Amino acid sequence: LSSSQARSEKGQVSQTLASTFAYMLAKGRKRVQSFLTAAHEWVSSLNVNRWPETEEGLQKIKELWLASFKKEAPTEDTWLELLRNGSAVGGYVANCSDYAASTGVPVPSLLVNGK
Repeated sequence: LSSSQARSEKGQVSQTLASTFAYMLAKGRKRVQSFLTAAHEWVSSLNVNRWPETEEGLQKIKELWLASFKKEAPTEDTWLELLRNGSAVGGYVANCSDYAASTGVPVPSLLVNGK
């Protein structure tokens, strides 16, 4: 199998996608919308219902993330921090889950603008 076909560590791609979304949300609504639109278009072109849990899926997240920065491109260190935070106990995903649980919303759930 090529590296693009090999499965990534279980859940890593999903966690990275959630962490990237949280990171982008902190950068501004328009940037998130651009990222989500591009992500939706790409996954729709694959005719699948779920983002691929492969190395290719992980690389596509990074590509779309970088493309969403028009002026100030983030460094490789920022990407690596994003990956670490995605799987860290106190990372972006855990922080978002804690926030949702504190509002009384069952977790996992989708919150938009805190609602």
